[in-house]
Amino acid sequence: MRNAELKYTNYIEHYKIDNELFPEGDEIGETLRRRHEFIARLLPKKTGTIHKLSLLDIGTGSARFFRKIPKSIYPVGIDISAAQLLRFAKEYKNNFVVGDGYFLPFKSRSFDIVVINEVLEHTEIPLKVLCEAYRVLREGGKLIISTPYREKIRYSLCIHCNKPTPVHAHLHSFDENKLKVLLERAGFFPKKYYLIIDLLVSICLDRLKNLPFAIFNIIDKLSQWLFKRPIYIVYVSEKD
Repeated sequence: MRNAELKYTNYIEHYKIDNELFPEGDEIGETLRRRHEFIARLLPKKTGTIHKLSLLDIGTGSARFFRKIPKSIYPVGIDISAAQLLRFAKEYKNNFVVGDGYFLPFKSRSFDIVVINEVLEHTEIPLKVLCEAYRVLREGGKLIISTPYREKIRYSLCIHCNKPTPVHAHLHSFDENKLKVLLERAGFFPKKYYLIIDLLVSICLDRLKNLPFAIFNIIDKLSQWLFKRPIYIVYVSEKD
C-alpha cells in the first residue's frame, strides 16, 4: 500500500463524522472500565495542600474516565468532537474544551497531570502530541499513557472517503521500547510501565464483573505469567 493511502488527509473531519454517526454511549465496557480504574489508581490521592491538582485528559471522548478520578484532582477534558463533549457538559459543567492534541489551547506549565488514554495510536504524529503534553505540564508533572500493546494494524474501506483506512482508526502500534524512545524525544523521563492482559475478564466477563480491583489485578498478573500475551500497556513518565 502506498504511503499516501496510509495517511489521513483530514483526520479531524474523519473523527468528527465518526463521532456524530457512532457516538460513545453512557455505558462502558467492562475491560475499559477496569483500565480506567487501573490508571486512576496511579493518580495521587491527596495533594497535601488545600489546592487541587489539575489534570488534562487529552482525547477525553465521553469523559467516562472522569468518574474514576479522585476528588482531590480537578479534571479538564479536551476532544476534537464537540458532539461528544456536549453529551456530558451538564454533568461536568465547564470541564471541557474543544481542541486538537497537536495544538493544545492552554498556557505552558498549566497542569500537574496529563492523561492520554488510548488516543496516541490514533494520531498521525504521536511525537507532536507528546511535545504538547510536555509543554502544558508543570515541572515534576506526571504523564500517563495507555495504548494497545503490539497491535497488528489492519485496514478496511472507509465509509466516508472510500479509501483504505486503519480499523478503529489506529495508525500506530506501540510497545515499551517505542514508547520509551518517543517519551525521551519529547523531553520526558520514562519511569515505569505496566502490561495489562484483560484475558480472563474477556472470557469470564459476567463472573468477574463485580470483583474488587485488587483481586482483578492479581488475576491479571497471573494471566500474564501464564499466557504472556498482554493486550495493553500503561506508561508513566515525569517532566524534569
